[in-house]
Amino acid sequence: MSPDISERSFEEAIECGLLQHGPDACAGDAAAVRETPPPYGETPPGGYRKRKPGDYDRTLCLLPRDVVDFVLATQPKEWKKLEQHHGKEAVREQFLKRLAAEIERRGALEVLRSGIKDSGCKFRLAYFRPASGLNEETRRLHAANLFAVVRQVHFSTKDEKSLDLVLFLNGIPIFTAELKNPLNSQDVEDAIRQHKTDRDPREPLFAYGRCLAHFAVDPDLVYVTTQLAGPRTRFLPFNQGKFGGAGNPPVPPTRSGYATGYLWEETWAPDSVLDLVRQFIHEVEEEDEKGKKTGRRFLIFPRYQQLDCVRKLVTDARATGAGQRYLVDQELPLRPVPARTPKRRGADQARRVEDAGVQVHPALEPEGRPSRRPGRDARRAEDGRGVPEHGGWRSADRCRGRRCHCRHRTGPDRERRQVHASPGRGGAKWSRRSGRDLHRSEDADGGGQDRLRRELPTEPRAGVPQVEGHGSGVGGRLLREERTGDREAASR
Repeated sequence: MSPDISERSFEEAIECGLLQHGPDACAGDAAAVRETPPPYGETPPGGYRKRKPGDYDRTLCLLPRDVVDFVLATQPKEWKKLEQHHGKEAVREQFLKRLAAEIERRGALEVLRSGIKDSGCKFRLAYFRPASGLNEETRRLHAANLFAVVRQVHFSTKDEKSLDLVLFLNGIPIFTAELKNPLNSQDVEDAIRQHKTDRDPREPLFAYGRCLAHFAVDPDLVYVTTQLAGPRTRFLPFNQGKFGGAGNPPVPPTRSGYATGYLWEETWAPDSVLDLVRQFIHEVEEEDEKGKKTGRRFLIFPRYQQLDCVRKLVTDARATGAGQRYLVDQELPLRPVPARTPKRRGADQARRVEDAGVQVHPALEPEGRPSRRPGRDARRAEDGRGVPEHGGWRSADRCRGRRCHCRHRTGPDRERRQVHASPGRGGAKWSRRSGRDLHRSEDADGGGQDRLRRELPTEPRAGVPQVEGHGSGVGGRLLREERTGDREAASR
């Protein structure tokens, strides 16, 4: 007997994986031996309920029975209040219309997180996993969430087109999937093309915010998008990675299943879906180049590596406690890193730096300060280009012939500062630009690099007191002549 290679068999395998460990598990599924991956959360993978395509309301885009059953099981008092307002017979229809209108206006993500209000009654549409199991009531409410899967959903009111798979949380659609099987000469690229060309974004189910994500799946690859926009739809890979590259690792020979089995066994597990809705899927508003919001919104769905990394970090922190350090690499397994030794500070810092093999600049040895660039200073010391008088910050070959902005905080150049003549301000003063004056005194053109000052003769004038040094020439005479208003000498 030849194996079944049709797309239907792939669809049935995914459905059975979602229904396992639940009341609607496939026949013979309990006796099947499989290697179940470690669950995320308290509930194992699966646990979905099976619903028929006829249970789906095309106008409301809901599973009405699941919505009402969830509200009655978790919030019966609020439902009684709503019955008194609308009447016992009309309350169901009015509540479903209100819920559909809120999802259309605010989006499924916001409704699942915050709930809705109707006639003064507040209803929650999902209960997330509690932080601890001490409260029995919160555990009961969390267990009351209804996850359902529907195959071949007829989504349009205009024709009989159908989706391969739709997942529901408490009657609200959250994920859709288009499945392909390469054995039938179709792969994930055909599923993406079908989403772009055969799925009208104007349909209620494909409107922005109605569903959280749309998947394109085959036995080897998975792609996802959060909004259908016709040919402009952008799908992103949702794969584990294969040998350091794209794709998914092959299934070991000792196991049965598909390379993309992680999607319905891990990502679509009940607690994983609730965690995605609560913490990972976000709605953001687009901004222009000036940082102003444009009003266009879009949903962000995490990549598989991001989702897996965060969950591993949380799991390890719960087991070992907070305060650990980790090395996160997309191509390497997650592993803890030993904490750094606290830095020791004191007078022996220079000695410890030398012991560790870090060179100390000669100009900084008295203060015990290590060089900021030990490798560069070592090479320049071998080439004979090191300048101790610059304090190790810049060498003379870089400063000579141009403006020098060295700070000259240390080194012998403190004793070589030039004296600047300021007759109108009480005589000689220390130059505020000692480094510039120092290098211009060594320059061949004697300070000709200063383009901001007018060129004046360097010979001394009679009656003008001069002080030895580079700053006592042009600067001193210019200051005195401008103060006395002697324009004729300035023009010379």
